Order: sequence, then C-alpha cells, then structure tokens
Amino acid sequence: MSLTRRLQWVLALLLLIATGVNLFLQTQSTRRFLSAQLESHAQDTATSLALSLTSALQANDEVMAERIIAAVFDRGYYRRIEWHNVNGETVKRWESRPNPAAVPDWFADALPIEAPSAEALLNAGWQQKGTIQVESHIGYAQAALWRTFVDLLIGSSLALLALITLVMLLVKRSLAPLHRMANAAHSFVHKKTAMSLPENVVSELQPLALALGHMSQQVQAQFNAQAEQIAQVQSQLQLDETTRLPNRLAFLDALAEREAKAQHYAVLAFRLTNLAPLNAERGYQRTNELLRELGQWLTGSGQLRWFRLSGSEWAGIADSGQKPELITEWGAFQHHAALINFDGHETSSEVLSAVDQALNEAQQRKLEFFEVPRRQALTAEHWRQKLLSAIQELRFRFTPAQITDRSGQKLAIEWLARLPARDGELISAGQLFGQAHRLGLTESLDAALIETLMQLPNDETLWHINLTGRALSSLLVQKQLLALRKRQAIAVEISEAEAVALPDLLEHIQPLRAADIGFGIDSVSLGSGFLTRLPQWRPDYLKLGLALYEAGPQSALMAAVVRMASAMDIGIYLPVAADAQLPAWHALELSGFVWPPEQ
Repeated sequence: MSLTRRLQWVLALLLLIATGVNLFLQTQSTRRFLSAQLESHAQDTATSLALSLTSALQANDEVMAERIIAAVFDRGYYRRIEWHNVNGETVKRWESRPNPAAVPDWFADALPIEAPSAEALLNAGWQQKGTIQVESHIGYAQAALWRTFVDLLIGSSLALLALITLVMLLVKRSLAPLHRMANAAHSFVHKKTAMSLPENVVSELQPLALALGHMSQQVQAQFNAQAEQIAQVQSQLQLDETTRLPNRLAFLDALAEREAKAQHYAVLAFRLTNLAPLNAERGYQRTNELLRELGQWLTGSGQLRWFRLSGSEWAGIADSGQKPELITEWGAFQHHAALINFDGHETSSEVLSAVDQALNEAQQRKLEFFEVPRRQALTAEHWRQKLLSAIQELRFRFTPAQITDRSGQKLAIEWLARLPARDGELISAGQLFGQAHRLGLTESLDAALIETLMQLPNDETLWHINLTGRALSSLLVQKQLLALRKRQAIAVEISEAEAVALPDLLEHIQPLRAADIGFGIDSVSLGSGFLTRLPQWRPDYLKLGLALYEAGPQSALMAAVVRMASAMDIGIYLPVAADAQLPAWHALELSGFVWPPEQ
C-alpha cells in the first residue's frame, strides 16, 4: 500500500473515531438533559396538584379532588399518580400501561432513561391531609432522544464524508511532489527522460529532493562517461589501423543489421595475392601507403561500403537496388575477386563462410573475378507450405547447447531449433524465422516451437529459449511460456538487433519476469542504441556475438563490457568452441560459456 493511501486511511479512521466520540457525547448530554427535565416536570406537577387540591380537601370533597387529579393524569405525560393519606395508605391510584415508543430496542437498552418520581404534601389550611406522588412517562423522552440521535447521526455522517474527502485531497496534494520525485527517479533509471525534480516541494521533502538530484547527476555523469568510453573504444576497434576503413567487427555488425531486416544484398570481396612479396620488395611502410591509396580509391569510387576483413581480404556491401562496380585501379596489387548475393536470411558466420569459399574457388580457378551463381531459392508458396506443415505436425528438432560456468559445471541448456529437410539438411532457426517473418508466420512458428519444447522431458537445469521480438508481444506465446514455467525453469532471449528495434520491450518482458522467467539478450555486438537502453532493460544475462568474440579476451572493448555488466549485475556468456585463447577467456569475469551442440 502506498504512503498516500496509508495516510489517507489513517486520517479517515481518526476522523471516524472523532465523529463517533462526538456523536456519543452529544447523545449522552441530551439524555441527561431529558432525564433532568422529566424529574423537574414531575416535581412541578406534584406541587401544582397539591396546591390545586387545597380547596377540595378543606371542604372534604374527595370527588372534586379525584376529578382534579384525573384531569391532570389524562393528559398522558404520567405513568402513575398516587394519593396517600397521613398514615401512608393509598387513597386513590391512577396508573397507565405506557404505549411503546417508536424507538429500537437496542437504542433503549443502550441509552436507558429512568422514570423519575416526585412527591408533595397535601394540606387543608394548617391541617396535613397526606401526600401526592407523581411518576413521569419516559416514552416521550425516549422518542425525543431517538430523533435527536438520528439528526446528529445524519449531520455527523455528512460532515465526516466532507472532511474525509477534503483530507484525502490535501494528503494527495501534499505528497504529489514525492510521487513526482519517484516517477522522475524511475524514468531516470530506465533512461526514458532526464531526471527533473518538482518545484514547490514541502519543507520536509526538500532534503530528499536535493539528495536525489545530486545522486542522479552523479550517476548520469558516470554512466555517460562509461558509455562514451566504450563507444570510443568500440569505434577505434572497428577501424583498420592502416587504411582507416571499417574492419571485420564493423562488417559483422553490418551483416547483423541486414539479417534483422531480412534485407537482400550483395558482397563484392577480393583477396590480394601478392601482399607478402610487395612487403618483401618495397618494405612495409611503402606497402602500407599503397594499401591506404587503395582504401581511399575504394571509398570514393562508388556506392559500396568497404571493409578490410584482414590483411589481404577486403569486402564491400551493396544493398538491394545497388549495382556493384568492378574495381579497375589495382596498382601494383594482384587479386582474385568474387561477387556473392544473399537474401538476408543468412547468419554472419554463413556469410563469412560463403565469402571465403568463393574467394578460394576464384583462386583455385585462377579467375580475377568470379560471380557465384544464385542458389535456386524456394518460392514464397513453397516456404509457406513447408512452414505450415512443420507447424501443424510439430516436426522440429531441438539440439541442446550446453552452458557452463568457468569451472565447467553445467548451468543451463540452450535449445537450438532445426527443421529436417527431405534431403537430410537441417535448416537453422535463423532461416526459419527469416522466412516466417517474410510470410507473416512468425507468431505461429514461435508458438509451435514452444509447443514442441513442452513435449521434451523437464530437468533441473535452466532452459534458454531464443524467440523473436514479435513473439514476446503475442498473448498466445506468453501463455505458453507461463505454462512451461510451471514445470521447468526457463529464460527467454532475443537478439540485440530485435531488442533495439522494439520500443515497448519492457512492457512485454514485465509479465514474464513477474512469473520468475529470466530474460537475456543474444548476439550482443554493442550496436547503435544498445548501450543507452541497457540500463532500462536490465537483462539477467548477455550472450556475446561473434564480433566481440573476435575482439579477443585482451581487448579494451571486452574489458569495458565486463566492467559495465558487472556494475549492473548482468551475467555474460560467451559462445566458444575449441579455442587456444580459452585460458585467457577463463581469466575474465565471465558468468560462463556456451558450447555448441555435439554433432
């Protein structure tokens, strides 16, 4: 319960108690007043009767005396009137059974009124003739007390409602600056807006506002400095030192962007075959000048974006609609070039493998230029039928990738989806989702994959399930994940490119986190917009992509990433294989390693 609500309830309860006490005290005061009035009225009536009976008693006219008393009794305000002689004997008694007043029994029992009685002497001149005793009727007093109580109750209730409404508004208005400070802090933490503190803060909250403002400035300055440092290191690491062209890491980022958009593109790559002889003949300095001249010529020669992948290998990317132009100014360099077309569904490793195979074939066939024939791609209708068949029959195959900590202890399992083809080929999850996205079947594919996972036997490990961004916004997929979580510990993850492309990612992962489902980001390459949104997402873990893996364990970029993740308590997993640098990776403060599935 919020502080505002608590204060409102407490103050409303205090007002209710005060109103109840005031109602009780006023009712008691009215009861005492009516009791005193009855007693005074009885005494006045007894005295008045004694004086009225004097003439009748002097004449020894008892009939007249009885008529005088009966006339007073018949007025109905008295329960009993008794006439006693000087010996205390009852001469005449008038008594009535009181009609019940229109008063609830619980009220009469809670606030009883005693029937008062009064007595007066009867005289005939100087001779005493007896006494007259009068007892009042309490029914009228009880009815008056009940009416007074009802009027007070209605008036007090209306006043209480008005006061409670006023108090709630005042409390809400008084604590509004505190809520604005909380919202400002929340927005600052999630990097939605800059932290701005409210004005006109009550004096008790001013120290808190100043402390929050000072803290937010320091945190924002530290985060901006760290993000700027990482961006600088990243930009330096993504440039070739000799030619100042983007290097292999930048090339992998560019491939990841096109894979996320399922965008058609072509890669024009070449390999310099006489680089070593030129170094020996002209020296490294002169050869580097020639490489810089080649890089400058490539940059200004056309629309392609050029990258230097390694010492002798270069590649340019031509997006859909751009026509790669052949290179004419080679200078002293000898080369083999190849042109490869891609449909945007290939992973970065598949593209690099295709480029390497094309250059090798061009070199083996001694061709200066070799254009790889386009693969016969399935039509959209064939892909639709293939995916619909797999979705309806759940023909997916899952192979587990083991996730271990630095000591080798198994932590979790990452399930990799495959679709068996008729020729025995396994179609990767990336190709599946790429085609499903193109055909509008992504949601159905995600649901079918999770349905297949639910048929696997559960175990005591944590399952990492890689989904698309669209799947997280699907109510069907979320229900499936919640059902799977009831019998198995799971974490969902999406790629960095899709996470950056989702503006409302937090809204989709909050229900899953509320159900104790983990969240991670896969294929992390520190692309544009990722660092600024990372504090907002606060994932449980990051899985580094190929670009960061190739930066190496000793790189400044990797050290900065580890420090940043450690500061935000985010785990880091590194996909590795048999690697000579594995001991160096173990030396880093990584959470663990992802090992490929056994073939």
